[in-house]
Amino acid sequence: MTKKHEHLLSRIEIRRYHDKPTNSVCLKYVGTALDVHDEIYGFPEGVFFVCSIDDMPFPPKLIGISEQTGIPIEATDVSRQVKLAAVDALVSEAMVKAPQMLHEFASPDCRWAPWDLREFERQHVIAVARMVELSSICEREMRLRAVKIPIDPGLAPLLPPMALRPYERPSRAFDDVVDADVVETISETVEEKEPAAPESPSQSLSKRVDAAVRAARESELPQRLPHGARRALAKMVKSAYVIKGDGPPSVRGDLLEAMRDGEKIAASEKSEVTVVDWDGEWPVVVRRYGEGGRIVYRVEEALRRAGVEGKAA
Repeated sequence: MTKKHEHLLSRIEIRRYHDKPTNSVCLKYVGTALDVHDEIYGFPEGVFFVCSIDDMPFPPKLIGISEQTGIPIEATDVSRQVKLAAVDALVSEAMVKAPQMLHEFASPDCRWAPWDLREFERQHVIAVARMVELSSICEREMRLRAVKIPIDPGLAPLLPPMALRPYERPSRAFDDVVDADVVETISETVEEKEPAAPESPSQSLSKRVDAAVRAARESELPQRLPHGARRALAKMVKSAYVIKGDGPPSVRGDLLEAMRDGEKIAASEKSEVTVVDWDGEWPVVVRRYGEGGRIVYRVEEALRRAGVEGKAA
């Protein structure tokens, strides 16, 4: 039962608004049942919570990764979203604790109805999960930006022939008999005849898929995305994504990694998995795996059926 002189707080008595001059999110009591006797300096009467967007710090974990990789958090595509998500999480928590906070600014005491309290707790949990998700995307982007391109050990360094074999330098007698231009021509002919390193299956697949994705995007090939995926991708960074069923997109480093993981997930969890390439404007479904990891859709085949396979060559 409600205690004597305790007000049952209604959600319509609390107003959340954005204070543009200070770029802050505020919570304000707008009801009439409570007698407001205190205020926050510089804000209207009834405001009992203020959270500045500009002053919101990034999570300590992201700061550590930024220092480790040398990539500023502000350079990522989701840095602004991370800050807004952190603010939303704090405001959601403040809504849960609104009765306790109002105790410092107004009287008599108040409390949420049990059903309202459960709803605000649920909103707080969702806001925290969203912040964690965006922080993970931000972390992933910083690590990807910091990755250096490895040198293929199968390729020799681009050095002049004489530098490669200093101990076989031609004698002066050879220089006198053979013209320097002839020596250079012979060297170039030998270099041209050297066989190129064979292309690995992964490199071949990557080139074919990348070309098909470009062709699909240029021709605006119709895409059948899982339910809600288009809206979710609009909030994500440009990358390759794996989508299990109608679940949220999960970021990957590149399409090859996404296709490998998508096949494994479909095989182990017996669920349809979609691999999508997202460039920020036009998503392209690259692969769709059925139960057991069987491929049921290839973007290359979709292009051939649409009659635009020549663009992907």
